[in-house]
Amino acid sequence: MNILILTMNIGGNAPGVSFERLISGLSDYHNIDVFTVLNNATNYFTHVNSIEVVPYIDMPGFRKSQLILLLGLNPFDLLWAHNVKNRIRKKKGKYDIIISFVSNEHYAGLIAGVILSKILKTKLAAFSVDAIPAPLGWSIDNLYFRSCRKFIDKYLSKVDILFAANKKMLDYQKSFLKNSNIVFDVVYNPSPPQLCVYKEAKEHIFLYTGEIYQVRRVKYLFKALQLILKEYPQVELHFVGSRIPVEEFEILNATERDAIRIYPWTHDLNSFYERSYCLIDIDADIENDVYLSSKINNYVMTNRPILCETGKNSPSRQIMHGIPSILQCNHNSEEIYYCMKKVIENPITNFSDRKEIIKLFSIDNIVRRMNDRILETKS
Repeated sequence: MNILILTMNIGGNAPGVSFERLISGLSDYHNIDVFTVLNNATNYFTHVNSIEVVPYIDMPGFRKSQLILLLGLNPFDLLWAHNVKNRIRKKKGKYDIIISFVSNEHYAGLIAGVILSKILKTKLAAFSVDAIPAPLGWSIDNLYFRSCRKFIDKYLSKVDILFAANKKMLDYQKSFLKNSNIVFDVVYNPSPPQLCVYKEAKEHIFLYTGEIYQVRRVKYLFKALQLILKEYPQVELHFVGSRIPVEEFEILNATERDAIRIYPWTHDLNSFYERSYCLIDIDADIENDVYLSSKINNYVMTNRPILCETGKNSPSRQIMHGIPSILQCNHNSEEIYYCMKKVIENPITNFSDRKEIIKLFSIDNIVRRMNDRILETKS
């Protein structure tokens, strides 16, 4: 098939990495043209005919929110969509399907997809890594929330296929879409293609990679650190690419703060994984959350235990429950401490229990699922 992909970023951040892996997987089977705002790709794409970077007028997130609140959409998204439309007309390409990649506050690919699918008389699929608008708990039921909900319903209701990053997120998105003819399915954020097998760790380093923000908090982890240091003073807590609010450190004394290391964001985490003793995932401090952390897709591919702090009825609970090498606990400092203690005193060396979850997140499995839905919609 000939596929047109519209996105605002490839690589460079968590959504962009997922989009990059999907493009890579799809390009093994299809001929692809890509239009993007940013291209930070590191992959080799087998059958990508072209990746065209189309300039975009960007602005801070709160400005985008104001535009959606006042105008019902960001006009610069619409401008980008029309610039892409003009380039497509010059290419005179024919496509079997258009796929728009979507993330929070990155809607230009979706708007362009809706416009182009009508002009080219082509089916439109959309894949969103985020729930839009962010569910209550992450956001509040205010005028912006309702405006964003109305905006996203208007555009997502025009797609033929909607993929979301897990079932709970898909159910949330479906709950306010009026179009009942959409084909829905789950497409998980894909894992990297290769397992990472490292030598046994020599230090008790607990590693967290990614951002800390809003209802994803470190306060329970910091209190657990205080407890574990009393028994294992050599424990260290490392963060990569994390901006932690200064007030979170106020509960720690000087010795406890010395056990924490914070490193800048990097694309290549291999050296951090290799030194780590255990990988940490922190979900939102709310019940019934719809997000599955994208970092877990990387974590499961390493021979390191995973400590997952998560809420009740979370996607993490549903998908990874009962896997011995993935220790799950509530947002509770004592539970986190006991998990840290357990993994130190009873080292985990067998990771074969992850076979099914690795298969679930594999790019081959995901691309086959996308292909099935695309063919189903075409027939």
